[in-house]
Amino acid sequence: LFVHPWLAGALSVCLFVFLHRYQDKAGLIQVTGFAVIATVMYLACGSLWPVIVLHVAVDMLNITLAWKVGKE
Repeated sequence: LFVHPWLAGALSVCLFVFLHRYQDKAGLIQVTGFAVIATVMYLACGSLWPVIVLHVAVDMLNITLAWKVGKE
């Protein structure tokens, strides 16, 4: 309502990356890519649901990979 949707998206990407700053440099690069994709998905669809499903899928994949690596 107050700013252009693409500016709001850019601010959203910055906030998302800031909240994931505990990760190393490589992780932040991946987080930035995910945030950009998620923002474009939201702006294209007009709904957060596809973004939420994508985030859950990415988290589940990362947990599964971490668990498999930890077992070895």
